[in-house]
Amino acid sequence: YGFGRLRARVARQLDLSRHQETKLNVFTNEMTTALADVRNRRGDLRQKFDDLLSDPVFDTATARAVVADAGSEFEQSIASSIASFADLYNDLDDTQRAGLRALLNGRCV
Repeated sequence: YGFGRLRARVARQLDLSRHQETKLNVFTNEMTTALADVRNRRGDLRQKFDDLLSDPVFDTATARAVVADAGSEFEQSIASSIASFADLYNDLDDTQRAGLRALLNGRCV
């Protein structure tokens, strides 16, 4: 997912303290885990839609329920990533926050 490169670049360009680097590592590990979890569930979602499409009439209520369940599962998977990002971001000074925003927007610091 490219988080290893992002982690190294953020740490290098924002001059993070060891404490902040630890928080960055927690965040990138959480994101890697969450995205892997979503990727692993993708097959189940495809199978559910394949089942819906095998019926002669498309069941919109079931389709909505499948999508709602997938959204709920994603929300659960990503919750710890959001919390760890907030923990890192709130620990940065104003210059580091601006640098992080620039990095995330594809600009150099």
